[in-house]
Amino acid sequence: MPPGLLFALTSVQGSAATAFEVKMELLGEMYFSSFMKKFHFMSSLSKRKTPWKVFGENSLACSLSDHPVGKDLQAMRTGQRQRLSTEEATRWADSFDVLLSHKYGVAAFRAFLKTEFSEENLEFWLACEEFKKTRSTAKLVSKAHRIFEEFVDVQAPREVNIDFQTREATRKNMQEPSLTCFDQAQGKVHSLMEKDSYPRFLRSKMYLDLLSQSQRRLS
Repeated sequence: MPPGLLFALTSVQGSAATAFEVKMELLGEMYFSSFMKKFHFMSSLSKRKTPWKVFGENSLACSLSDHPVGKDLQAMRTGQRQRLSTEEATRWADSFDVLLSHKYGVAAFRAFLKTEFSEENLEFWLACEEFKKTRSTAKLVSKAHRIFEEFVDVQAPREVNIDFQTREATRKNMQEPSLTCFDQAQGKVHSLMEKDSYPRFLRSKMYLDLLSQSQRRLS
């Protein structure tokens, strides 16, 4: 079974506000130090509602599946239950496009990007792929503006890393949106992920553990 995380949070009463002592246990040694260094968990707790289960007196707990990273790891877990083969997982290393063509490859890559806080690149690429399937002209225009405002515009909530010329060219395309209006920006983001994040993913403990687990299942 793939590694998972259990977040055990013990309530600590303070004079100004309730604080939490966060204890994170790593099951399967899934790059604990990287996650702890980059993830500002206390800040995240204060900004969103989290589904809790009572875990004893003055204690709260949530499973990894309650966290965005966990949802993708859960998808990987589902893939393993459906017998993700060693051959399939190994093929993800053939090329970036092979990885993107596989449902559980995308789930694994998304989980990895979230540990690096760069998942907006993949989300933008996926949004563009979905956008190209739009058939309604009215929906196409509204979808185009929504994608631009979320990912492309300066200081967008999930702004992707593209150059000024590409951003401005995409802005001009918003005057008359078409199915190809994001092609240039999508291509730049694809190239960035392929040259930067993808090689790190292939060297990551997450991917290597996934290969190891699928190989052990065959032995």
